[in-house]
Amino acid sequence: MKRIKSFFLALTILISAFSFTGCGSEASKPLALAVVVGAHSNFNQIPKNLKQIDELFYKVAETYRKSIAEEYVEQMGYVLFSEKGQAQKREVDTLRAIRLAANSIQDKDNSERLILVIDSGLSTVGELNFVEEGFQISAENIVADLEKKKAIPDLNGLSVEWLYCAETALPQPRLSELQKFVLQEVWEKILEAGDAENVKFHSQPPSSFPHEGLPPVSIVEREADEEEGGLYEKKHILENRIFLFKGDLAEFEEEQDSYETLVVLAEELQSNPESHVYVIGCTAGSPRKAFCKQLSEDRIHAVTDVLSQLGVSESQMLSYGLSSDNPWYVNDLDQNGKQIEETAAPNRRVMVIDVDSGEAEKLLGYLP
Repeated sequence: MKRIKSFFLALTILISAFSFTGCGSEASKPLALAVVVGAHSNFNQIPKNLKQIDELFYKVAETYRKSIAEEYVEQMGYVLFSEKGQAQKREVDTLRAIRLAANSIQDKDNSERLILVIDSGLSTVGELNFVEEGFQISAENIVADLEKKKAIPDLNGLSVEWLYCAETALPQPRLSELQKFVLQEVWEKILEAGDAENVKFHSQPPSSFPHEGLPPVSIVEREADEEEGGLYEKKHILENRIFLFKGDLAEFEEEQDSYETLVVLAEELQSNPESHVYVIGCTAGSPRKAFCKQLSEDRIHAVTDVLSQLGVSESQMLSYGLSSDNPWYVNDLDQNGKQIEETAAPNRRVMVIDVDSGEAEKLLGYLP
């Protein structure tokens, strides 16, 4: 099988960068793809068969030759998830990795050019060092300093998509929602300063499996940023909301009341862009596990779709369909396994909970 024309592999300090380019045809514009992979000791393993990665690899392969797409995706997945895609040295230099990735596809003028970053963004060396900077920072000041150092990567004509920004693994302490907000904003401003054509951050939970046997990474200390009056001070903890649903359906029990509550919630989230909420889908008890899992996710969409239509950013909503495996479930089955309606009714719910609230602590051990 012919190799895809451009294959670039660069191991920076605890960051891997890959680029793949399809040859293309008159019918479709080829995709030049560079992937920055943060497989290091303070970042959990990347889930295999990740939808965004597979779709991009398929697009690269299909513009070269459609018949090899599946085999190509499998080969590239091997590179990403094997030792070839893991850190070989201490520390993390995400900025340098992005610069290398950009350089590898900058000359592909006739292609759609995209950098996919799969990393926490918590750099510990180089021009952007959070061990030294901490989180009491201004994104504008960081960009100005990097511009003086001529350290902003040239992203003119390139798009950037980012997975798992600000998600970390032990021994690095988990970042607060405020710190995650600051870290993502810093990177967003840097990418925009580099003239990136489009920048998109995907909000999704990482895997819960840390890497083993990789070189250590310096810990970025968590300051008490909210208490010390940091740059972004959280206004308040949002009130928790409960939305009840009809049995076996993703339809609100009280549609008008639910919509009015969602309007108020949307206004609060838009007024507090630094706030994030868990959207937890729940069901009554049932032996139909797969059905209930899907139903809990459908109920989530009934809530988040309305919030999105009302202008709430998807990045503020972290969704998990837990069916009856949730901390608020009350046993609603009798000794014969049949539902007790008066107990089952309040179990058919979606919970919207501020991630920094005491109620959110109950989710420990339930989230993937």
